[in-house]
Amino acid sequence: MVVTVSAQLKRQMGWDIGVVTLIDDFTRAHPLRDAGVPILSLSLGSVWNWPLGTVRLARIVAQWQPDIVHAHLFQASVVVALSQLLGSPHGKPVLLVSEHSTTNRRRGLPGGRVFDEYLYGKYKAVICVSKAVESSLLQWLPSLRGRTRVIYNPVHIPPFTWDPRGPKDWDVLYVGRLVEQKGVDVLLHAVHAAATRMGPLRVAIAGDGPLRLRLEKAAEALGISGMIDFMGWQKDPTSLMLRTKVIVIPSRCEGLGNVVLEAMSVGVPIVASRVGGITELLEDGVSGRLVPGGNAETLGEALAEVLAGGDRGAAERWGANARARAQAYFRMDIHVATIAQLYESVTGRLHG
Repeated sequence: MVVTVSAQLKRQMGWDIGVVTLIDDFTRAHPLRDAGVPILSLSLGSVWNWPLGTVRLARIVAQWQPDIVHAHLFQASVVVALSQLLGSPHGKPVLLVSEHSTTNRRRGLPGGRVFDEYLYGKYKAVICVSKAVESSLLQWLPSLRGRTRVIYNPVHIPPFTWDPRGPKDWDVLYVGRLVEQKGVDVLLHAVHAAATRMGPLRVAIAGDGPLRLRLEKAAEALGISGMIDFMGWQKDPTSLMLRTKVIVIPSRCEGLGNVVLEAMSVGVPIVASRVGGITELLEDGVSGRLVPGGNAETLGEALAEVLAGGDRGAAERWGANARARAQAYFRMDIHVATIAQLYESVTGRLHG
């Protein structure tokens, strides 16, 4: 997302943009190069490189002299904040940070609130990707009230859409990381419950992560390993969405849900947890089906109902309504224009 937004700010809005990455990974950087956006890396291979990376960033800021430094995610926010302690003869830029999650590990640690007060205190504004993220952040740090702004993540709307009559390789598709937060273990139990009701299912799990081996063993223990295709990370998940009957997002918590946005963009029926920012994207029974997070039985019932097709047009209507909502509110051009307006407001200068 950052790559596409930065490239469009340069191309369409005429902003002078530079991108600094934490690690040496430029595999998705071609849109930046095509738009003439310079890219540099801090080469932060491990936490031990952070002091040197902080010095490198301070030098880059001194060289580029930007009006704004916009940090994404926790590691970047720390490095950006620390780099400003080193000062610059050209003055300090306005600092912005994007907050993507409704929780973090620091909220359960002694001194976590003090640390976050200090960290976020360095930023003029905090961009929250959903109202749920904003609400949880303000409950944690009430001092940020008046300095937060909700700007939803964008999604590219492709020219193609999900066809309910087209061939389908899977009954159920999951796309995402294999981590505790994403609730894939809940999905496995839900698949077992649904299969008990309606027979074997074809399920694809597109993603990787530290829980993969444990999840594979769990599928075996449930007797459903023959139904599950652990595909690993996939480069083009939207193409997979066209080949499934339903996509499932079983998250325990979710700041927004980029996979939800991607599924909305192609109009595939969605069954998702009623958690976090997902509830701001989907309306139950109108643009998808929402179920309580972490409840395998309810999720299994929802999947069985959708796949059984009692109301044959319902899933198709959900998909069409979700795609229309994505087109109306979450297009990339809307996001880019909103970010540009924010940049102008925090610097007090109109661009162009």
